Amino acid sequence: MLVLSLGSGIGSAAEIIIQPGQSIQDSLNSSVSGDEIVISPGNYTENLRITTSDLIVRSASGNPEDTIVTSNDQTKDVFYVEASNVTITGLSINGAGSDRAGVYLIRSSNCTIENNEFLNDALGIYLKNSTYNLILNNTASVGRRAVNVERSNYNTVSGNNVSNQRFGIYLLVSEGNMVINNTVSTSADHGFVMESCTNTSLENNTATSNEDYGIHVVSSSSNNLTGNMVDSNLVYGIHFTDSSGNILANNTAFNNSRGIFLLRSGESILSGNTVTNNGNGILLTSAGDSNFSENTVSYNRISGISLLNSTNCSISDNVLTNNTLGIDLAFSSNTTVINNSVQDGGRGFNLQDSSYNAVSNNTASNNRYGAYLLRSGRNVLSNNLASESDDHGIVLENSSNYNEITDNVASSNRAYGVYLTGSNNNNISSNEASGNARGIYLITSNGNALLNNTVLDNGEYAILLSYSSGNKISDNEASNS
Repeated sequence: MLVLSLGSGIGSAAEIIIQPGQSIQDSLNSSVSGDEIVISPGNYTENLRITTSDLIVRSASGNPEDTIVTSNDQTKDVFYVEASNVTITGLSINGAGSDRAGVYLIRSSNCTIENNEFLNDALGIYLKNSTYNLILNNTASVGRRAVNVERSNYNTVSGNNVSNQRFGIYLLVSEGNMVINNTVSTSADHGFVMESCTNTSLENNTATSNEDYGIHVVSSSSNNLTGNMVDSNLVYGIHFTDSSGNILANNTAFNNSRGIFLLRSGESILSGNTVTNNGNGILLTSAGDSNFSENTVSYNRISGISLLNSTNCSISDNVLTNNTLGIDLAFSSNTTVINNSVQDGGRGFNLQDSSYNAVSNNTASNNRYGAYLLRSGRNVLSNNLASESDDHGIVLENSSNYNEITDNVASSNRAYGVYLTGSNNNNISSNEASGNARGIYLITSNGNALLNNTVLDNGEYAILLSYSSGNKISDNEASNS
């Protein structure tokens, strides 16, 4: 062991150089605050305990691949740290056994764990009751959790590369942490997990090819997920359960079984996300009071933006293309759908068993159907454009009753502009149906009012009723059909 003074005078900090075959723990035991423990390239088999603050433990080379510390006793942590202002950097740290960590920080603050390599550790880096620490630019492969933050606040986890864990980065009962620019792949369960966390930022992380969820948030509130990419995760890209008041902005979710899913997770804001080539794009279930705006949602096989059993939401200014269902409300109510563009899909706007919703100022073009209401009543559809559909522009089917269909334009659709079947007591007024194969058609639909509509230049039938009675037809303009 070589000791070099880093200053002058009694009690000066020292640089302690460790050679292979020497004990790192002996140097730690004799160290004082301010010392640097410099470990020369080689293999070391020890379990180390640090209780002196203001220490640096580093490899001489700065290269984790040539300075390897392996657990001597797998029932213990490789590094146990109960001190502050400790830096551990440039090491390969291996072999922590079940429920043990490569580096365990307990009741520690302002420590830095940087540029280390963790291999075959049950827990790579474990923080408990620790604050204001930096976990930077480490790699971890083969273990249960690469980074575990428990009851620890205001830490930064950044630039780490994690693979082949059960969970990649896991935060539990913690607040105010920042998780930034990390990559987690091929986890057996989830990539990133936040459980019972608040005021946490997940920014610019990548979660790819994890067996369950890319990012999983449970029982957590007031968190911010921004700029993350979730790709090719087996179940969900981003998944929230029982979590409220969170913001999801500018994330990218593609090639997952489901893109972004919120279950019982209301009061959420989803803005500026790109969601492509999933099963469901964005799905909110059993929640409410959420806002979906300026998202780009495309090529999702089941639906683009869906609400199931949800209420009091706003869906605005989104662009949706090539989804089987564009904007889909099922068993949902009191939601506003405004200023969206939906094109090249199956049903542009789909309402099923939903009521008291307002759908206005939207554009639906080149879909199979522009707007489709099934068993949905007391909704308002106004000032929408439904054009160039492969089938009908606006459809009300199977007891879609007491709706207000006003001031819409249904044009250049290949079947009917407006089509009602088995739907009663609707107000169809001040709409324009033009350039369609047929204009407005009612079959087995009674008690509806068709007032002040303009029906022009349709292939045949301006207004046609079949097996329908008690309808009021007044002040419509019909020509060239």
